Amino acid sequence: MKIAIGTRNPLKTAATQQAFEQWFTGEIVECVGVSVPSGVAEQPMTAEESIQGASNRAQASLQEVLDAEYGVGLEAGLEQVNGQWFVSGWVAITSRSGATYVASSGRAPVLPEVMERVLEKGYELGAADDEIFQLANSKQVNGYIGILTKNIITRTDGFRDAIITALGRHTLVVGN
Repeated sequence: MKIAIGTRNPLKTAATQQAFEQWFTGEIVECVGVSVPSGVAEQPMTAEESIQGASNRAQASLQEVLDAEYGVGLEAGLEQVNGQWFVSGWVAITSRSGATYVASSGRAPVLPEVMERVLEKGYELGAADDEIFQLANSKQVNGYIGILTKNIITRTDGFRDAIITALGRHTLVVGN
């Protein structure tokens, strides 16, 4: 089974590989990452924008990998709820038939110091994390959730769980 992923981020590719191997037990899963545009801001600031970015990436990845059964788009985004900023990872899975299923990881509260850099300096969340926590390319290693939880929960974990949830939604609809 070939899966097209709308990113070359190794963390997101690993999450997709793990999720599909767990869901489709016994299947040989090949994940192919491709660079495709999200069509949204580099740092999405609403759940709607994150979902749109994930959906765009899922659909575009299927156009790039013509023999893939599914396209997967993953988009991390911020969202303000009752004055508090949260980060979560949104996933869209699009089948060859064109059906798209969406799910998200859990939401994690973002520190005010991090949001200050995002809002005032225009940083992407990963760049703000790197500056504040003196890291390098954290968005491709453990992500904000890994920093927040001392790597008990990683960005890969969150995206993997969201992909599995979206696959569950797909299965309930098509009866697989």
